Amino acid sequence: MPLDDFSYETPALKRLQIARDRVAAGWVQHTGLQSRNGRTHYCASMAVLYQGHNAGLEEAIESLCRAIGVTALNHVPTWNDAPDRTQAEVVAAYDRAIGLTC
Repeated sequence: MPLDDFSYETPALKRLQIARDRVAAGWVQHTGLQSRNGRTHYCASMAVLYQGHNAGLEEAIESLCRAIGVTALNHVPTWNDAPDRTQAEVVAAYDRAIGLTC
C-alpha cells in the first residue's frame, strides 16, 4: 500500500528523540548540563528543555513525566539525581516516553 511506509513525526516525538540521543551520548547528575571534552552532557530534564524552541515541549514533558512516574517536570531532577540512577535508566525512560507519544 502507498502509505505503509508513512510515519508522522510530531514535534513532541522529535523533541523526545533528540533528548534521548543527547542523554545516550552524555549524561550528568546534579547539574543541568556540562561540557566535557568538547561535548555537552545533559541531565534528563535539560535534554528535553534546552532545544532552542518550544515546539512539542508540553507534550514531551508530559510523556517523560509519565514514563518515570512523576507528576511534574520539577520532580525530574530529583529522579535523575538519585544516587543509584544510571545513564541506561534515563535512556530507557526516554524510550518509554517516546512509546507513549507515538
